[in-house]
Amino acid sequence: MPALTQTVAHPAPRPPGPRLAPLQTALYMRDPSGYTRRLRQRFGDIVAMPSMNGPIVLAMTSEGAKEILATPMERFGEAFGADTLSPVLGEGSLLLLTGRRHRAERKLLSPTFHGNRMRALSEAMQDATADRMQTWTPGEKINLLEEMQAISNAVLRPFWSPKSKSPKKTKSPGKTPKSAKK
Repeated sequence: MPALTQTVAHPAPRPPGPRLAPLQTALYMRDPSGYTRRLRQRFGDIVAMPSMNGPIVLAMTSEGAKEILATPMERFGEAFGADTLSPVLGEGSLLLLTGRRHRAERKLLSPTFHGNRMRALSEAMQDATADRMQTWTPGEKINLLEEMQAISNAVLRPFWSPKSKSPKKTKSPGKTPKSAKK
């Protein structure tokens, strides 16, 4: 398996935080809100938390998030959980790439997810979600992953095929809204 990480000459200094990854992971899994609240009280607004998949840096405030996001990504080293997540996301996943390759792949995707483009799609997203929800029966168990994929496909279908219908009118095959069943 090719390496998904790069060597970092001068990594960013790690913020303060607890030790013992197995214990911290268990505490987080048991009570995420309470655990992060206690971390902030003890260590401050930016905390390094060890986990079973590698260290996580948590920003507890918007100022902390800005500080992290302003740090050049080369200072962070390897992608979080790359070994664990690569079989699920794929080795070429943008989430797992670092360095030049990450920048190049991100640059290719940037126009697609630009704020103006996403705002233009918001009505299509709302309509596709409302259409899909009309197919659900109260009390019925649904496969959330399949439902979210169907909504995503309805919104994105026009980008894949110029001959397809607009996102507003797209329905997933085999599902008929209740209003049409009457």
